[in-house]
Amino acid sequence: MQNNLQKDRAAELLRSGRFDEARAAADALLAAGQASPAAARSIVSSRLALAGACLNLARFEDARHYAQGAFVLTDTHFADTDATKFAALEILQDACIAMGRLTEAHDAGERALAIAIAAHGQDSVAAARATQRLGAVLARVGDVSAARVAFIRAKDALMRATTADRADVDDTLATTLANLASTYQRPDEIELAQAIHDQALRLRRRLSGDEHVEIAQLHSNLGLLLSEAGQDDAALRSCERSLALRRRLLPQGHPDVARSLMEVGWMRTRLGNADGATDALLEALLLLSALDMPTVEARAHFLLGSLLAESNAPAAAILFEKLCVNGLQRLRHASASHEHAFLGARQDIYRHLAESLIRSGRLPEALQVISMLKEFELDDVTNGVLRPVTLVRLTPFEQAQADMEAAVRREMRDTLKHTTHLTPADSEGVTAGGAAVLKSWFARLRADFAETDSATAAATAQVTSRRASVPQDDLAAGSIQLQYLLAQDGVEIIVSTAGGQRHYHNAFAPGEVHRLVLALRASIAQRSASWRGHAVALHELLIGPIEAELDDNKTDRLTISLDGVLRYLPLGVLHDGRRHLLERFALTVSAGGHGPGRITEPAPIRRAAGFGVTRALANHRALRGVRDELFAIVGTADNAHGVVDGGIFLDTAFTADALRSALKRRDGIVHIASHFVFRPARENESYLLLGDGTKLTLAQLAELRFDGVDLLTLSACETAVGGGHRQSGSEFEGLGALALNRGAAHVIATLWPIRDFTSAALMREFYRLRFREDFAVADALRQAQLQLLTGRSARGAAGGPRGLLDPDDDDASTDRPAREAHPYYWAPYVLMR
Repeated sequence: MQNNLQKDRAAELLRSGRFDEARAAADALLAAGQASPAAARSIVSSRLALAGACLNLARFEDARHYAQGAFVLTDTHFADTDATKFAALEILQDACIAMGRLTEAHDAGERALAIAIAAHGQDSVAAARATQRLGAVLARVGDVSAARVAFIRAKDALMRATTADRADVDDTLATTLANLASTYQRPDEIELAQAIHDQALRLRRRLSGDEHVEIAQLHSNLGLLLSEAGQDDAALRSCERSLALRRRLLPQGHPDVARSLMEVGWMRTRLGNADGATDALLEALLLLSALDMPTVEARAHFLLGSLLAESNAPAAAILFEKLCVNGLQRLRHASASHEHAFLGARQDIYRHLAESLIRSGRLPEALQVISMLKEFELDDVTNGVLRPVTLVRLTPFEQAQADMEAAVRREMRDTLKHTTHLTPADSEGVTAGGAAVLKSWFARLRADFAETDSATAAATAQVTSRRASVPQDDLAAGSIQLQYLLAQDGVEIIVSTAGGQRHYHNAFAPGEVHRLVLALRASIAQRSASWRGHAVALHELLIGPIEAELDDNKTDRLTISLDGVLRYLPLGVLHDGRRHLLERFALTVSAGGHGPGRITEPAPIRRAAGFGVTRALANHRALRGVRDELFAIVGTADNAHGVVDGGIFLDTAFTADALRSALKRRDGIVHIASHFVFRPARENESYLLLGDGTKLTLAQLAELRFDGVDLLTLSACETAVGGGHRQSGSEFEGLGALALNRGAAHVIATLWPIRDFTSAALMREFYRLRFREDFAVADALRQAQLQLLTGRSARGAAGGPRGLLDPDDDDASTDRPAREAHPYYWAPYVLMR
């Protein structure tokens, strides 16, 4: 009896909008349910009813709380096949999806699917329903291919179903078809997507009529499809129909209303209706004030920035783009793997902000954003092992505007959180009042930024002919840093010297650089002579615009930060028609994104630790040159030929513990000659092969610290890239970048499979120049590469590559010096810092 009174009390408090008291009353029953199996089922039923009510009121955190409590009780007292447990997981999944807690939603979905299969079988309606719900989570995190597979599997099972409750099956089928249509996003798939969408719409109308939230979702999906097809007027009409339905059917503060407003705002922006877009986007931002949905809020800020950019207000646009990026940055630090995958698809927002800053002549700020993008890419590949805490800096003027926005929205949030128990008319009145306040603030913001935009326009008209007066303390006199950012219509180049910065833009057809980089790498891999034409073309695109700048500075060293597919480019190969870039400059690649890993350290200990694999292990061939390579580098009591004293760990002595000990000992020089295999974004399948036959995965490597290491040499295959020369460039720079982010000062890594004895010869000369002749690291590597290029190396190119694949293994009869002069042999080595 007491329990029933308590349940009724919780429900009444919820209906009256006293949410905290309702939660306390419901939680008081949990202990009774945990102690009494007899009471558990009634309490679970009550909590699920409360959770469902909170979902309808857009109280998602409360819904999640009630569903979690219900699930704990079902997990304690009910069998895995119990339908109530399945229901608790479904509500929990819905709440987590609405809140953007996508990993929790995914885990709940997988558990629900396992229960459905155990209770009803793989091909059951229950399993199909759980599969389509899991697909919805996968679609949200950006794994569209996996989502499509899930939706098709669910669709097929539902269409085969022979259950008597056909209406329930068709309800799930209509949702599945709608979700499936949204996974076809390429231009050549639009027709198929529309056909599937129309099928879903007919089925949903037959089941539910026109007044149903799923009809609103279908209108929303159709609007996005039409937009992709370039039919913006029709897309806007569809999105406006979705918004009207959601306003009628959902609570005023529901996030789906905010999402519809954002879609309408974006479509109006595309069609040039700035006032209508402003109204929709500001109302969306207002509704989001009362919701804990940072990913949606970040999107709203980005859309407002896009609206301002289209309205010729670039300075104000940059503020909102910065707020968007900072929102995404904060999410990175708190997100688990599925949230991080979701964020990974938003990297274009960082690029957009960097381009906006470059166009406005704000080069130092652009460089910070580009560095953050590199951090993001590294974090994405390691699934969040590294999370640098970095926010885009706001100018004092921007900060003041951001503070005003936060104050207005904070006031609105406190008001809106207490409107769920009001009548619809009263609730709409509060929202309308808040929207008016927000619109007034936005108008003031635009006026305040107008003078800034005018000043910026005058200043940036000459951005390519003057320097930004920004000191570059980390650049030595005479050195130059080049920052490349691939844009839609070409490439942005920022040239930084000790005197300041200058911006260049070189326009060319979309995809041109991508085509040339892949063609260059393919010709190098085939050892053909056709590489030269591609190298000359890339030099013209990437170096040509800044040639005069390089000549004026009379420098012989370049530090270069690369973007996208350019990270697969062997820079030294670029050719001006007379000579390679390497013949003019010592080259260093800046990996950027040194976030949490790079910290100031005392001078490293000048001691070397050499690790190597010589024997064949599994499907990895023997590396016959490694022993000589290590003995030429590391001097020991038994080896007087090495140039740096230390220890050698060959084969079975090369273990994870031995490597960790060297790092703990703070050996300043660590040389690793082995096999490395990289699988993009699959850190547990990417590994460094150790001499005892074990594999040190990328996830395990990401846990190591390299703070005492001044020079880490990764004499293994493809340690500077994120997946091989057939990739598009979306991954980060590879194992080398990871080591830099974990504290190493300099890393030598490779761009493709290296030849065993060629590598040994180059490494011997590099270490001799570095430690006996006292060359700088970049200069020593350059001279060692030039010896191969000019045919002056001491050893030949026989032997196998340090990798699983050899693009061409039939060159044994070719003249050795001629072979070594080909870029395949000397060009893969990259100095990173």
